[in-house]
Amino acid sequence: MCIMLNMYIREVTSARKHGPDAVYLQLVEGYRDRETGKVKIQILHSFGRKDKLDLEQIHRLADQLCGYLNPEDQPDLLYRH
Repeated sequence: MCIMLNMYIREVTSARKHGPDAVYLQLVEGYRDRETGKVKIQILHSFGRKDKLDLEQIHRLADQLCGYLNPEDQPDLLYRH
């Protein structure tokens, strides 16, 4: 059993021996484990490397999420089909 805290985009930096560090984006959900009381995360989706981000994928996700909001609550997104 757990208590959900929040969902957010997390950046994870991976150090590389040669070249710049790689930064990865993940959609994660934070929760508190009832047994231990510790905050843990669950990776819901990995978007891959930030420098190779599929912006169409992000726009589709944002559009789908906005579909669940009332029209007056929807953000004014810069991207339009």
